[in-house]
Amino acid sequence: MWSRLHVTSTRQRIRKGQKAGVVVVDGESEADWLAMARLEERVQQSHGVPAPPRRFFVDLCRRLQRERLADLYLARVPDGRIVAGFVMFKGPREWIYAFSAADPAYVQQYRPTHVLLWAGLQRAAAAGVTCDLGRTAPEQASLAEFKLRWGAQAVPLAYDYWPDAGGLNQARRDRGALALAARVWGWLPAPVARLGSALYRFLG
Repeated sequence: MWSRLHVTSTRQRIRKGQKAGVVVVDGESEADWLAMARLEERVQQSHGVPAPPRRFFVDLCRRLQRERLADLYLARVPDGRIVAGFVMFKGPREWIYAFSAADPAYVQQYRPTHVLLWAGLQRAAAAGVTCDLGRTAPEQASLAEFKLRWGAQAVPLAYDYWPDAGGLNQARRDRGALALAARVWGWLPAPVARLGSALYRFLG
C-alpha cells in the first residue's frame, strides 16, 4: 500500500507529520465530536459552503460510532492541541473517507491530515476492507489529484434522482451563482456562517 503513494506529495508529508510529533488518537466523547464539528465549520467556510450542523457530528456520527459504523481520528500535536480530525464511515466490506478538516495554522508544519488518513488506510487494510476516498465533482480537479496521489482509482459514479434532478444538484460549483455564493459565504463572520448549516441538506 505504501508503494502506491506519491513519493513527494504523500509519503514525505506523512513522514514529516510523524517526525513533527503528530499523534493519532481515537475520538469518542461529545467534546471530541464537537472539536471535529468546529474544525469542519472553519474549513468549509474557507471553501465557501455551509458545514454540516454540529448535531450531525455530536449526535448522528457519535451514534454511528457506538454501533461500530464510524470512527473519529484526531491529530494531536506536541503542545496537546487537537489540530485535525478525520471521520471514516465503516461497512462490512468497504470503509468510506467521509470528512476531514484541519486548522490551517498547523497544516504546513505538521501535515496532520496526511498522518490521519494514513492511519485510517492502515486500519482499513488490517480489517481486510476496501477504502473508498469519496466522490469528487468533475470541476474539483485539485481534490481528484490529491486522491490519486494516495493510490486511489477513479471510477464513474451513477446517480438516480426522483423526481428529476434540478437546481443545485446540476449546478457547477466553480462558476455562476454557486461560485458567487461561495465567495460571499467566505466573507461572512464565523457565527453567521454557522447559522447557515441548515442549508447543508440542500447541497446535493
